[in-house]
Amino acid sequence: MRDPEHLVGEPEHVVALVTALLDPALEPIVDLVVTADGEGYEARAVDGRVRFRREADGHGWSFAETEVEGRNPLGDRATDRFVGLDVEMANPTRAPTTPIRTPTRWSPRSSTTPRRRMC
Repeated sequence: MRDPEHLVGEPEHVVALVTALLDPALEPIVDLVVTADGEGYEARAVDGRVRFRREADGHGWSFAETEVEGRNPLGDRATDRFVGLDVEMANPTRAPTTPIRTPTRWSPRSSTTPRRRMC
Protein backbone atom coordinates (compact mmCIF):
# COMPACT_ATOMS: atom_id res chain seq x y z
CA MET A 1 0.00 0.00 0.00
CA ARG A 2 1.14 3.49 -0.77
CA ASP A 3 2.36 5.45 2.23
CA PRO A 4 -0.19 8.21 2.99
CA GLU A 5 2.68 10.71 2.92
CA HIS A 6 3.17 9.99 -0.81
CA LEU A 7 -0.35 10.52 -2.10
CA VAL A 8 -1.17 11.24 -5.71
CA GLY A 9 -4.36 12.65 -7.17
CA GLU A 10 -6.77 15.35 -6.13
CA PRO A 11 -8.97 14.65 -3.07
CA GLU A 12 -12.13 15.84 -4.85
CA HIS A 13 -11.44 13.37 -7.69
CA VAL A 14 -11.03 10.56 -5.17
CA VAL A 15 -14.38 11.44 -3.57
CA ALA A 16 -16.11 11.45 -6.97
CA LEU A 17 -14.60 8.08 -7.94
CA VAL A 18 -15.44 6.43 -4.61
CA THR A 19 -19.01 7.74 -4.80
CA ALA A 20 -19.41 6.38 -8.34
CA LEU A 21 -17.87 2.98 -7.53
CA LEU A 22 -20.00 2.55 -4.42
CA ASP A 23 -23.26 3.24 -6.20
CA PRO A 24 -25.70 0.49 -5.10
CA ALA A 25 -26.19 -0.45 -8.77
CA LEU A 26 -22.53 -1.59 -8.88
CA GLU A 27 -22.70 -3.63 -5.66
CA PRO A 28 -22.82 -6.97 -7.54
CA ILE A 29 -19.41 -6.24 -9.12
CA VAL A 30 -17.62 -3.87 -6.69
CA ASP A 31 -16.74 -5.46 -3.36
CA LEU A 32 -14.87 -2.53 -1.84
CA VAL A 33 -12.80 0.57 -2.57
CA VAL A 34 -9.59 1.35 -0.65
CA THR A 35 -8.26 4.91 -0.38
CA ALA A 36 -5.48 6.65 1.53
CA ASP A 37 -5.22 10.10 3.03
CA GLY A 38 -2.75 11.83 5.34
CA GLU A 39 -4.09 9.98 8.40
CA GLY A 40 -4.21 6.43 7.04
CA TYR A 41 -6.34 4.20 4.87
CA GLU A 42 -10.03 3.53 4.41
CA ALA A 43 -11.84 0.52 2.94
CA ARG A 44 -15.43 1.31 1.97
CA ALA A 45 -18.28 -0.87 0.78
CA VAL A 46 -21.92 -0.07 0.16
CA ASP A 47 -22.84 -1.27 3.65
CA GLY A 48 -19.89 -0.11 5.76
CA ARG A 49 -16.35 1.12 6.11
CA VAL A 50 -13.20 0.71 8.16
CA ARG A 51 -10.36 3.19 8.70
CA PHE A 52 -6.94 1.85 9.60
CA ARG A 53 -3.32 2.89 9.80
CA ARG A 54 -0.08 1.14 8.98
CA GLU A 55 2.50 0.70 11.73
CA ALA A 56 6.08 -0.54 11.59
CA ASP A 57 6.25 -4.05 13.04
CA GLY A 58 9.79 -5.40 13.22
CA HIS A 59 10.80 -6.09 9.62
CA GLY A 60 7.31 -5.57 8.20
CA TRP A 61 4.05 -3.79 8.79
CA SER A 62 0.90 -4.30 10.81
CA PHE A 63 -2.43 -2.56 10.38
CA ALA A 64 -4.49 -1.16 13.26
CA GLU A 65 -8.18 -0.38 12.86
CA THR A 66 -9.05 3.12 14.05
CA GLU A 67 -12.77 3.30 13.19
CA VAL A 68 -15.50 0.96 11.93
CA GLU A 69 -18.89 2.12 10.68
CA GLY A 70 -21.49 -0.46 9.62
CA ARG A 71 -20.02 -3.71 8.23
CA ASN A 72 -16.24 -3.90 8.15
CA PRO A 73 -15.49 -4.78 4.49
CA LEU A 74 -12.14 -6.31 5.57
CA GLY A 75 -13.57 -8.05 8.63
CA ASP A 76 -14.20 -11.50 7.10
CA ARG A 77 -10.75 -13.08 6.95
CA ALA A 78 -11.88 -16.67 6.53
CA THR A 79 -9.61 -18.41 4.05
CA ASP A 80 -12.25 -21.05 3.31
CA ARG A 81 -15.18 -18.72 2.67
CA PHE A 82 -15.75 -19.91 -0.92
CA VAL A 83 -14.12 -23.33 -1.09
CA GLY A 84 -15.29 -25.60 -3.88
CA LEU A 85 -17.34 -24.96 -6.99
CA ASP A 86 -20.66 -25.79 -5.32
CA VAL A 87 -20.08 -23.11 -2.64
CA GLU A 88 -18.88 -20.58 -5.26
CA MET A 89 -22.02 -21.17 -7.33
CA ALA A 90 -24.23 -20.81 -4.24
CA ASN A 91 -22.62 -17.41 -3.45
CA PRO A 92 -22.31 -15.57 -6.77
CA THR A 93 -20.55 -12.21 -6.78
CA ARG A 94 -22.42 -11.13 -9.90
CA ALA A 95 -26.17 -10.84 -10.29
CA PRO A 96 -27.40 -13.82 -12.35
CA THR A 97 -28.95 -11.54 -14.97
CA THR A 98 -25.76 -9.50 -15.46
CA PRO A 99 -23.99 -10.67 -18.63
CA ILE A 100 -20.27 -11.29 -18.50
CA ARG A 101 -18.75 -9.25 -21.31
CA THR A 102 -15.36 -10.97 -21.57
CA PRO A 103 -14.75 -14.60 -22.60
CA THR A 104 -13.16 -15.39 -19.24
CA ARG A 105 -12.58 -13.28 -16.19
CA TRP A 106 -8.84 -14.03 -16.36
CA SER A 107 -8.23 -13.14 -20.01
CA PRO A 108 -8.68 -9.54 -21.16
CA ARG A 109 -8.54 -10.68 -24.79
CA SER A 110 -10.76 -13.13 -26.61
CA SER A 111 -9.06 -16.09 -28.24
CA THR A 112 -10.64 -14.91 -31.50
CA THR A 113 -9.12 -11.43 -31.23
CA PRO A 114 -6.35 -11.02 -33.83
CA ARG A 115 -2.98 -10.41 -32.26
CA ARG A 116 -0.76 -7.68 -33.61
CA ARG A 117 2.85 -8.35 -34.24
CA MET A 118 5.20 -5.80 -32.67
CA CYS A 119 8.28 -5.01 -34.77
